[in-house]
Amino acid sequence: MRGAMRGLNRGLRAMMADFLLRRSFGSIPLTPESEEGVKILFQAMDFDQDGYVEPADIEKSLQMLGAPDGMVRAEVADLMSRDAGKDGKLSAAEFCAEGYELAGNSAQFLAQAITTAVTQQAVVKEAKSLSGSGSPFFDFLVGEQLLDNLGQSSVETKEVIEGKKYVGIYLSAHWCPPCRKFTPQLAKAYEAINSQNPDELAVIFVSCDRTPEAFREYLQEMPWQSVDFEGDKDYIGFSSRAGSFVECSSIPTLGIFDAQGNLITKDGVDSVRGHAELFLETFK
Repeated sequence: MRGAMRGLNRGLRAMMADFLLRRSFGSIPLTPESEEGVKILFQAMDFDQDGYVEPADIEKSLQMLGAPDGMVRAEVADLMSRDAGKDGKLSAAEFCAEGYELAGNSAQFLAQAITTAVTQQAVVKEAKSLSGSGSPFFDFLVGEQLLDNLGQSSVETKEVIEGKKYVGIYLSAHWCPPCRKFTPQLAKAYEAINSQNPDELAVIFVSCDRTPEAFREYLQEMPWQSVDFEGDKDYIGFSSRAGSFVECSSIPTLGIFDAQGNLITKDGVDSVRGHAELFLETFK
């Protein structure tokens, strides 16, 4: 499912751009599979769980997926044409009277994407409520326990950030060529900074890898701590709590925070590329 959810962050958003070239109007025949999918989509769009989907629900759903305004208007009109009762809302029976897909994506995929977007919004809201609290914020974002760069010993997150002036949250993956190019640059800057002042910077790796083996191999190239790839999946990947908070849609991504958990920049990668070991000076 996480592979599909990466589609929300990358594939689906990019796909929206050619919507008008690919949109085909008209009914989609119901099959047992598509009928189940459209039922799940109805449940995902029924935000207040009152048994109806209204135009505002459809609009909200598509906006969550990054759909352009023209697409949103077209899909609202298309779905609301199923309103047999002409009461301005769709019952489950009306909504599910036909199949549904969007630019080649099934109703079930869209339902999963909407559900994930709702979850991500809730995560971001809670994280923002903890921003400025220091350790509780980072515990929420990456978990209370981290691994050393050998992937062998665990250490409490609060110990990793204790006394540090800045904390970097680094989303990256072994399979990603730009990441493999950037990681040595970040490691060089990190080591140069901490050789001068060990209390200046902590970095925490959030893996977007596909296998534990790739994660462990990649971790060997890093001189900092990491979220456990085989631990709680809320802390791993594009859709992780950290990924959601920094709006990670591509990697490498480096979010830079102060010690209290206030976000300074989501664009730490560009800062490191432009200023190397002096990149923190741009935030002072």
